[in-house]
Amino acid sequence: MSEANRYTQVLIAQYLKQNGFEDTLSNFLRESSLPLTSVRSKLQDLHLEDLETIVGDRIQFGDNAITGSLNGLVLNDALPAIDEGKYGIGSWNHISKFVKAGASVTDGLAISTKFDKFGNIMFSMSNKRIQVYDSNLQYKQDFKPVAEYKSISKYCGPIGDSDYYYSCSIDGTLSIYDKTFAVLPKCDAKVHEKMITHIVFIKISSTSYYVVSSGLENILKITLLTFKDGSVTFEELSNCKLLSACTSCQVGIQKFGRNNDSTSRPFIFVTRAQFTHVLCYTLSAENKLYLHCNIALNIAQFSTYSFEVRDMVLMNLKSPECSSILSENSVLVVATSHVPYLRLIIVELPMALLEGEGIGKGCATSYGGVLKDMATTIPQNSFSQPILKFIPNCNGFIIGGDQAIYGIDISSGDSWELALSGYTNMQRIKAIDVNLNTSQIVVGAANKMIYSWKVRNE
Repeated sequence: MSEANRYTQVLIAQYLKQNGFEDTLSNFLRESSLPLTSVRSKLQDLHLEDLETIVGDRIQFGDNAITGSLNGLVLNDALPAIDEGKYGIGSWNHISKFVKAGASVTDGLAISTKFDKFGNIMFSMSNKRIQVYDSNLQYKQDFKPVAEYKSISKYCGPIGDSDYYYSCSIDGTLSIYDKTFAVLPKCDAKVHEKMITHIVFIKISSTSYYVVSSGLENILKITLLTFKDGSVTFEELSNCKLLSACTSCQVGIQKFGRNNDSTSRPFIFVTRAQFTHVLCYTLSAENKLYLHCNIALNIAQFSTYSFEVRDMVLMNLKSPECSSILSENSVLVVATSHVPYLRLIIVELPMALLEGEGIGKGCATSYGGVLKDMATTIPQNSFSQPILKFIPNCNGFIIGGDQAIYGIDISSGDSWELALSGYTNMQRIKAIDVNLNTSQIVVGAANKMIYSWKVRNE
């Protein structure tokens, strides 16, 4: 090793020590094999200048050009300052590594995918099959009976943390399966007249769930699903007409009373085509859906449409496992329809507005809640359907796009293509799910391949 190389390493180690980068310093000392005395010794005693002095002398006559070059490195260098600690907004964990867990060729195109609590992975396929794989993407079985699949299933997966599963066929039918993936007798219901475009289950008790769904006929509906003595009952509680197609749907629970355990109320956050507000629906005392308020994603109060929402996630970034419970830390993370590059918006929930009664008092609109509006380098067009997911071990979001899988640092706004072992870019991503407990990712691509990676912090 040359003297210049050793000198550079000492300067870097001293810089990391002086600026408090302790974790980075530990890794650097280990990888460079520098002695600890190189950090403990003062540079003045070694008759050496520090790194910042050397760099400052080198660039002092071209500081304007250097500043311009640095500003061009990050698209979002001028993002407004917010209290990132309050919302849990942090930098991407660059120590995390994506380790390949498995890959497989399938007979059909994966339309959707879901993990269950046991680590099984379910895929609804274009060949009308619903297949179950283990965590390493080894095929286990189909939902049964295979011969009675009448149409393609848009969605499939577990019902909350229960031992039951569901599928949604494109004719609007919701079917229920037991823990062996066998369909229960007389346990299906025609929930919508046309294809179910979005569906979310809200647990009420150990034997009952609210089913929030939207259909291609632009109807938002809430159904009571009850399990009793091996049978299932469906009871439609309420529905309302949307003025345009639903583009995303998320559900959060607002709890009241001491220790937030006495009563609760669901809030349904809906976005629709040709509308730049998030619609916030809830239930009245009579279990009737009503529009409680709107959340604006733009600041132009004279216009309700400037872009559409393509996908949306309700998150508590400080406690991701509690994201379904609304709190002052809750945010909506939104992937937009901007072309040629997607934008990612983080907006806070207007808790004061949500805590009001709302019904009979008109529908208020909350403005000024946008915390971050990030330009990304993720290309898309008018037909793109990006899929947005949060990965706990990375402390950031991934997006499945038209050509690749991308990572997004929500603190800096930086975005990039993820280098994933075994995956070849330029394949449109059709389905993604993330196991929040294990930080495992499963992906279905347009080339009829399915992939899985486990995120490890090394």
